[in-house]
Amino acid sequence: MDSSASARRFRTEIRFGLALAVATASAGLWWPSLGRWLGDEAGPVEQLAAALWLVCGLHILWMQRPSRVAAWALAVLCIGLAVREHGLPPEWIPSGKALTRWSHYTDPSLPLAQRWIEGLLVLGFVLAAVLSAWQSLLFVVRYRGWGLAGGRVLIAAVVALGVAQGLENRLGESGVLLEEILECLGAGWLWLSVRMTWPLWSSAAPERLAPEASRGWSG
Repeated sequence: MDSSASARRFRTEIRFGLALAVATASAGLWWPSLGRWLGDEAGPVEQLAAALWLVCGLHILWMQRPSRVAAWALAVLCIGLAVREHGLPPEWIPSGKALTRWSHYTDPSLPLAQRWIEGLLVLGFVLAAVLSAWQSLLFVVRYRGWGLAGGRVLIAAVVALGVAQGLENRLGESGVLLEEILECLGAGWLWLSVRMTWPLWSSAAPERLAPEASRGWSG
């Protein structure tokens, strides 16, 4: 597929995602009961976000065949976020949200081996997030990604995810549906950005970005 066809496909994906987000938000506002169901922790919007994170991570691992640490880090981050969105299975990780509290790891009532394993998992996730953020920052600043289509999609994804977290902290239950919709958009746009800027994450030189990323939306 040439760059013009790819650019048109990417534009179509962005427009479709925006239209679906607006339609979902409008339906939730018009029918409050539907909105509560859509924004539920186990609802379709939450599960869609988990699926998008998982697909993005698997896409990097299996289709891109990464050989750079940054690619592995981003894949781990995406898969970890998919698990977070879907919910931590208590059979595998009984501690749940307690993993984010330091007191959990100093609790003598818990087995030492469990605390070590969970601590290493959380540390790996944090390192993956830091490496992914650093690589993204290098792309946007050093390689002037802010001027490329793929870079603008990446920035939009980060903004959407940041606003989603802000809504969760400020609005609580009243902003759940909008928060979930923004998380879906952020996950989808991040996956799109990775596909548009694949040399940034794969073994190729970051300067050799895909035509869809380096030439913008031309064609």
